[in-house]
Amino acid sequence: MKRLFIITGVGGHVGNNIARLLLSRGEQVRGLARENEDVTMLYGTDISIVRGDVRR
Repeated sequence: MKRLFIITGVGGHVGNNIARLLLSRGEQVRGLARENEDVTMLYGTDISIVRGDVRR
C-alpha cells in the first residue's frame, strides 16, 4: 500500500528532490507550493500540486 506524503516547498530545490525520491520509491506525493512559485519542472510527474501558503 502506498503511503501519502505531503511536501511543503515542493517548488524549491530540497522539496523537489525529496518529492522525486519518494516517487522513485513508489510513494504517493502531494506538494504544497505558493501561488507564485514555479513548479513547471514537476509537470509530467505523478506529484499532485496544491497551491497555498502555510503561513496564512
